[in-house]
Amino acid sequence: MRFLCIFFLVMALNLAGSGEIYAFGNPSTSGVTYQLLGKSLSPACAFEPRNDPSATEAEIVFHRPGAPDNMSAGGTYYLGGSIQTSTGGPIMAGALASDCDFSSVTIISQNGADSTYAADNYIGIVFEAITNGDTATYRYEVALAGATSTTFIITRALVPGNTPPTANAGPDQSVASGAAVSLDGSGSSANDAGQSLTYAWTQTGGMAVSLVSAATSSPGFTAPTLAAGAPTELLTFELVVNDGIVASAADSVEVSVSAPTAPEPAAPPPGAPGTPPVAAAQPVPLGAHWMLWVLALSLGTSGMAVSRRRRRAPE
Repeated sequence: MRFLCIFFLVMALNLAGSGEIYAFGNPSTSGVTYQLLGKSLSPACAFEPRNDPSATEAEIVFHRPGAPDNMSAGGTYYLGGSIQTSTGGPIMAGALASDCDFSSVTIISQNGADSTYAADNYIGIVFEAITNGDTATYRYEVALAGATSTTFIITRALVPGNTPPTANAGPDQSVASGAAVSLDGSGSSANDAGQSLTYAWTQTGGMAVSLVSAATSSPGFTAPTLAAGAPTELLTFELVVNDGIVASAADSVEVSVSAPTAPEPAAPPPGAPGTPPVAAAQPVPLGAHWMLWVLALSLGTSGMAVSRRRRRAPE
């Protein structure tokens, strides 16, 4: 009952002529146009739902005063039971902006005739827009819905403000030369329920590397191969995420790549250039030779004398 009351209230507020809209297969009238909620009644920004079972016709028309052709939701419609192409094409965001006094328009979806007249259950358009001089975003829907109990839909709903997402490129890392490295953007947040993120990684400094899967939360690359003892190489990367409405500020991460340790140099052989000279053996003075000879002779004579005294010991 509440739905029926709201439905008839919307019709009363937006009717710009007389007549009714009937379900597919029921009698109907034509030539009735409707304004979007929040817009003043005027020839501009007018929608006409055409639903004529006697002609097997169904179409959502966007009237454009002064334009050579009107536009249709999805760019197609039913007439004579077959699918026809609108001469004005599908409803365009630019046409909605200029005719309905919108500062910006984003078309979410629009569907024309894409099945059979008897089986099709939806023809319409959904878009979001901001009116000039306003800051609020509203979602609009104008459609014929339902195959056997079709209703005309013309609604406006306030779109909650979007919170920009936050990018998180993960902690800084220290890796070895030639190592496999994975970046980590999984800590990023959309900040609004029901939103999903897209990822965009770029390298901003250091030796160039090839990022694999740079459009995911965790891309990878192979660290540069450094010569032993080379200075540490610093690589920097930035991550930007998008929630489908706005991009985040960039967040950066650093990856320090360490070279292998250089081996200790081998000790040079004795006498090699740059080493202390080897001291030469010094000759023994001649006097020293005589002294050594006399000492040895004296020791030998003393030993012989002791031996003789032991032999002559009394019986």
